[in-house]
Amino acid sequence: MDGIEVGAAGSGVPIPEYRMIVPPDKLLTLKKGIEDERDRLRNWLIDNEHKLRDIPPPGSDPCSIDTMKIMSENCGQAADAVWAYVDRLDKMATKLGETAATYGLVEDENTAKFREEPS
Repeated sequence: MDGIEVGAAGSGVPIPEYRMIVPPDKLLTLKKGIEDERDRLRNWLIDNEHKLRDIPPPGSDPCSIDTMKIMSENCGQAADAVWAYVDRLDKMATKLGETAATYGLVEDENTAKFREEPS
């Protein structure tokens, strides 16, 4: 399959953990999908992270209090991991955008949007 390699190979920058070969005509679609997923996760975290980090105990007994403290810490760590994933998605979308610009695909996308918009 012919495509554009998205990654840092040969650039003098350490090769990332991922490597994709993307057909040029699918590059902007992939970028949009990654941005949509990043935004979905980011918005969910903005709306719900506080609930994960501060889970109220079901009772006032020491066991309930201690258990929910540990649960809140674990959920906080999970939220941190998702934030790190959101950051990786953001970097991937940025790289895809840079690659699209290098191949002149961004201009094509802007032209297509301009043609779709009513006057």
